[in-house]
Amino acid sequence: MTIQQQTKLLNRGGIVVVILFALAIVALFGNQRMWEQSARNRFDARVLSTELQKSSDDLTSLVRYYVATRDPIHEKQYWEIIAVRNGEKPRADGRRIPFRQLLDGLGLTPREIDNLKRAEDLSNELAQTEAKAMNAIKGLQDDGSGRLTKQGAPDQAAARQLVYGPRYSGTKEQISGSIAEFERLLDARMSGEVEKSRLWAVVLIGTVALLAVGIVILMLMFIRTFSGVVRQAVVQLHAAGEQLVSAADNVAQSSQSLAQGTTEQASSLEETATSLEQMNRWRAKISAESLPRRK
Repeated sequence: MTIQQQTKLLNRGGIVVVILFALAIVALFGNQRMWEQSARNRFDARVLSTELQKSSDDLTSLVRYYVATRDPIHEKQYWEIIAVRNGEKPRADGRRIPFRQLLDGLGLTPREIDNLKRAEDLSNELAQTEAKAMNAIKGLQDDGSGRLTKQGAPDQAAARQLVYGPRYSGTKEQISGSIAEFERLLDARMSGEVEKSRLWAVVLIGTVALLAVGIVILMLMFIRTFSGVVRQAVVQLHAAGEQLVSAADNVAQSSQSLAQGTTEQASSLEETATSLEQMNRWRAKISAESLPRRK
């Protein structure tokens, strides 16, 4: 495989590994965000279940206080709790929203929601019983049309029977049981999701680590290939330099030989010129000597 082919293969492999590395990082952070969202939903759901249990207990305590003392402050506090639960008065955070609407968006399963709804329905049934008990304390009676407009004598014994009787206590136990079942289902599901998220995080972290090692290996291979290219170029440059030096030496020797030949030719020409000059002189001399004899 040529160096050019190796470089092309390394470039493609590097691109693939970098893309996979980026996807693994994104998936890792996505998994972290999902886990955090699930944890927030679990916390909010437990807050709602605790709120429902507490509001039910508070209603029981207030109606029993009212039956025992006939103090209207307890009745007022009782109906304030009912109004907040029904969304008629603002909650602590300022929102006016019924309890059931608070369950939306928490990612609860149908079974979990059914348990909370059942607990609220039972608490609403108790509210009707508790209202009858408070009306009994006031002496309000049914006028025959379903409306409590008939004034009679207060009946504390009947009111106590309503809020302390076995039916009332049994309904309270059912409320607590439904809320406990909701919390059990929620905790079991969230434990499974946390374990799944943890395992997925381990897989992603391992993948990121392996891809990081792959990137390092590819970089080393690229450096090795590139250094090979550089070494080959250096060798070629060195060989070309030696060839240039050799050619320069040959040119210098040729120039030296040419200069030497030129010098020798110049000397030869000089000697030839000298010889010709001497011959001309001899000719002139002979001519000069022969002229008087002819006269």
